Amino acid sequence: MAVAELRDRASGINLSQIETFLALVEEGSVAPALKRLGLGRSSLSAHVKSLSDELAQRLVIRLQGGLAITPAGREAYRLLRPFMEHAAQCLAYFRGGDEAAPKRIEVVLPQGYAGAMFDQALVQVARSAMKRACPHWISPKYDRPDQADKNGLVIDFGDKRAGRSWPADVHVIVDRWILVRSGPNKGWSTEDVPLSELVNNTFAVPELPESQLALLLAVAEKTQARINCLSQDPQEILANGSMSRNFNFLIPAAQLNPSLVAEHFECALLEKSDFDPTIAISGEYGPAFGPGICEQYKKSLAAAIASEPSFSDNDTEPERISLKLCRSFLALYEEGNMRRASQRLCIVQPALTVQLHGLEELLDTQLFERSHRGLEPNSRADFLYGLLAPLMAEFEEAVRTLRAGAVGGRLRRLRLGLIPALDAESETAEYFANALNRWSERYPETIVQVLEAYSAKLLQWLSSGRIDFALTDRVVESPEMSFDLIAEDEMAVVVERSTQLLPPGPVTLETASRLPLVLPSSRHGLRSIIAQPLQKAGLNLNPRIEVDSMAAAISLVKIGRYATILPTGAIHKSTDRRRLSIHTIRAPRILRSICLVRMRNEMPDPAAQEFIEELRSAFSSAGERISVELDNGEDDVIASSKLIA
Repeated sequence: MAVAELRDRASGINLSQIETFLALVEEGSVAPALKRLGLGRSSLSAHVKSLSDELAQRLVIRLQGGLAITPAGREAYRLLRPFMEHAAQCLAYFRGGDEAAPKRIEVVLPQGYAGAMFDQALVQVARSAMKRACPHWISPKYDRPDQADKNGLVIDFGDKRAGRSWPADVHVIVDRWILVRSGPNKGWSTEDVPLSELVNNTFAVPELPESQLALLLAVAEKTQARINCLSQDPQEILANGSMSRNFNFLIPAAQLNPSLVAEHFECALLEKSDFDPTIAISGEYGPAFGPGICEQYKKSLAAAIASEPSFSDNDTEPERISLKLCRSFLALYEEGNMRRASQRLCIVQPALTVQLHGLEELLDTQLFERSHRGLEPNSRADFLYGLLAPLMAEFEEAVRTLRAGAVGGRLRRLRLGLIPALDAESETAEYFANALNRWSERYPETIVQVLEAYSAKLLQWLSSGRIDFALTDRVVESPEMSFDLIAEDEMAVVVERSTQLLPPGPVTLETASRLPLVLPSSRHGLRSIIAQPLQKAGLNLNPRIEVDSMAAAISLVKIGRYATILPTGAIHKSTDRRRLSIHTIRAPRILRSICLVRMRNEMPDPAAQEFIEELRSAFSSAGERISVELDNGEDDVIASSKLIA
């Protein structure tokens, strides 16, 4: 797509829309966003709707207790948040009077924690440097630390312990666990919560790095607490939790957005212990600015973690040059002629003249010399162009990414929902990938978006129009949805191979119920599949630990003290199969149903229909029976993925 065409298509987006969206995400609900922005409710709604329409994406979803960010919204935040900081820095450094291009220090932050303390602390340091007209600017980048190019600073929540010694240039911050809970008290408590208060309680936690989850599980083991690991991001968990009278939530302090909790929950730090998480700042930086920035960041973040967080520098948004004036300046600078620039922008010359005067007044400087040959940029215009050209390129690339697949205002996009798999060797993941690969060869121009969630959430997304169809492990009575059964997967008990928890061979359901089980929470489709036959048999289900992640459950099983129940198709070919034994359940067998779900009143277009057929074909071609080696040394043939004709 030509750059000029992209600029025309992006011209409907303005900074007010982006600023409103970012505020809504970071504040978590409408009322505090209105207060922060000084807008009316109708203006806020109009801004978010306009941005969603321009990007052809739904960015936020209203929940009873607040807001949830859609996957498209998280991607928009990841791209637009750094852009807005960049835009503010451009104006600040131009006004600083220095015509040397500032050096950009890129700081890689973990994504998925909008408005978290680690994010706000960096913004505070960046804006403090901006006010001092520092010759360097700090730019956030949201990415996984292991995928960062290391050309800058990387903030990592990985494993910072286990007898490891740190190089001198790695800055380590000791984090704390924060307990968020419902109750009569609201706001931040000045008293630390002793670990003894966790005894025999259940706590929700978001998706965490493995090292942090291991620390939290150690806390749970010590206090006999139950941990419910949810796949939702913190904002959605807290929005749902605000409607509950018995809600407990644990999260590392640096990863918590304080705006989401102050009005609805009591928040307090857990007492210091050997299980506190840590943060490391590493990467390449020059001695003139790197250590100083790290020390400022450590001080800002540590102060927020230690008490009620307050980031006063973030109360007011810095000034930025509007996108309209940026486009006008770039056109004038590149064309060197008022007539050609106005034609390129599709506006009349008097309007462009007004915009140029407005920009020069905002910057308090003249940018061009007028002559019979046209417009001659001066040195200040040269410097401004060096700032704004990369800024607008960043904006256009963000818009292009977010609009991926849009042709003529209409998206050519297939949105699919998929239940989580243990790993790439899971049968569901394998068959899905095979179908997608064959189909995409015939439709290379169509953008495919695959959203992963548990069955209940996928059905919500399908009903709200966020996805076109889904693969679920749950069948519900619904006059609005069509459920096509395409496979059945037998459930089995999984234990560590050398453990004494089970003898070789199949097990009964009653025996399985007495094991120290690690099971998913009640919101997970697998939990209901397991619970229903137990209830019919009059057996109780009291798992020792609740964790929604199958990978986390397997990690716990490998310790040797726990068992879990998983679909055989998820584990029997997995690389995680080593050190594990699979015991099929008899009397009765438990089957997981894999269903293709779509709305009855929405007929799929030909491309979507072809993908559905490819999916059926992929499962059917895999065969109906799979041989799995059991602990008794024999090959027991089980219906691991018995395909439905």
